[in-house]
Amino acid sequence: MKDAAINPPEAIDTDVARADAAERRENIASLVRTNPEYNIAQFDKIGTSTRFMPTFNAMAGLFGPIRFGARGLWSLALLVLIFETLAFVQMSRGLFRDLAADARVRIASIKGTLALREQQLAAAIECGPARVDVYQRTLDSLQAVIGGIRDEANVLAAQGIWIALGGLFLLVIANGAQAIVANWALEGRFSDWVSDRTIRLGMPMAHIVLCAVFLILIVGIAMVHYSFPGRFALLSYMGLLGFWEKAVTTLALLGTAACLSILIGIPLGMLCARHLRFYSFIQPIMDFMQTMPAFVFLIPVIAFFGAGKPAGLIFRGTRWCA
Repeated sequence: MKDAAINPPEAIDTDVARADAAERRENIASLVRTNPEYNIAQFDKIGTSTRFMPTFNAMAGLFGPIRFGARGLWSLALLVLIFETLAFVQMSRGLFRDLAADARVRIASIKGTLALREQQLAAAIECGPARVDVYQRTLDSLQAVIGGIRDEANVLAAQGIWIALGGLFLLVIANGAQAIVANWALEGRFSDWVSDRTIRLGMPMAHIVLCAVFLILIVGIAMVHYSFPGRFALLSYMGLLGFWEKAVTTLALLGTAACLSILIGIPLGMLCARHLRFYSFIQPIMDFMQTMPAFVFLIPVIAFFGAGKPAGLIFRGTRWCA
């Protein structure tokens, strides 16, 4: 039986086929500008299947956010940047942050209360034994709490290496993922460029520098902030107005929402593209979801991956139109 995922072979020994192949190679070289032979071979490999065809691009694995941004693949660039920033932050926290600092601050605070209770106990001993037992129990309790916090601080200090290794593992996973999808994403951009020649070509040096500076700033500021909290005053809008924590929380929420939308929206979009009956079922739900802020990322993902529309229909908004 023929595998439905494999494109059927086409005649390649005709003049028309050879001319089309030559034109396609020229178009790929015009788009990528760098290392055209490699990209032509990868695009040919990806084009043999209607499904996702994994390849491995080592340079994209090392410089994914910069390469994706320079080529205009901003959605992938920002997604990878979030994961790489998180990985570098975890590595720097594990290696450089004093993880037991908060515990020592709590101990210092409790010691202040402990000193006050010791004075009260001394006064109670001099004036009368009525409340001596109460103050003694309070002192014993505070000392036990201090001992527990010290043990917690020792445990936290020992976790630094594991936090760093966890960040390294996340970085390896993120780099491997972007190396695998890089050629596939670029091939998709080439397909878009064939029908829309206004799409920018190549990787302009100005865009490479801009993406590199943006990456260094984001990762560097995040590493400094979470590795050495409160040690350096950051001259920035968020830092001056005290919105840094809220901004990072918002970024984490949006990044999580975008990832979940992609995971859910891709299969739903493909199902809608291939099964009109399923789309007819889900279309009223999508119309309702457009009014809900919680689903703001999901609808565009379904629409994008619904590009393989049922025959004779065009996807507009949330509707297939003839």
